[in-house]
Amino acid sequence: MSDIETAESILKGSQLCLSCGLCCLGVMEKAAVLEPNEIELAKELKLECFIAGDGIYKFHLLCPLVNENVCTVYNNRHPSVCSEFQCLLLDQLLNDEISLEASLIIIHKIKKYINLIKEKISFINKSKSFMDTV
Repeated sequence: MSDIETAESILKGSQLCLSCGLCCLGVMEKAAVLEPNEIELAKELKLECFIAGDGIYKFHLLCPLVNENVCTVYNNRHPSVCSEFQCLLLDQLLNDEISLEASLIIIHKIKKYINLIKEKISFINKSKSFMDTV
């Protein structure tokens, strides 16, 4: 792969990730793994760290560094898992199995469904509390 192709892939990947953010929102996983040398960085970033049952350091997702589905430290220092994680959609994009445009449409649809689910859950929770007072 040439330097130009590599730069284009990085740009496409960044566009996809910055428009998505589902991995950071805890949709796919509830925690992300930290390398031992990243624990201090995670604390500096105010990530909620814990030691999992297997002795591995992790931080909870929804990541507090996400604001309106965008990572606020994307271009700054952050844990390696944040830049190394590749979901299936990103893999497909980087392998030219799907276009950026098609990827963005998929992300838009997923977010639309997530919002619909949140609305339904909110309605159920409001209805439940109303029923509890009757």
